[in-house]
Amino acid sequence: MEREIDANTLTAEEQACVQELHNIAARIVEDCEVDDEEIRFISEWLERNDRFKGKWPLSTVFELLTRIMEDGKVDESERLQLMAVFSGLAVFADTGAE
Repeated sequence: MEREIDANTLTAEEQACVQELHNIAARIVEDCEVDDEEIRFISEWLERNDRFKGKWPLSTVFELLTRIMEDGKVDESERLQLMAVFSGLAVFADTGAE
């Protein structure tokens, strides 16, 4: 289910964090796979930004990664779930930001 972000309800800091997540997602899906290094990177990034974990779309990624990492391993089905979420987020990436 796709949600629309209402920028009027986010602070400037929250907007910047959401945009950074979109850009990270775009980089992750470039090669059409989610490897362990990328999972580790996004997990660490979410930890650094945990004050926003209740804000969508960070909440979606945070909840999915938390569930996936419960057993300490990531199987192919879980990688596909992550790819689907990151692919959806990548659509919103600001490609001119870099």
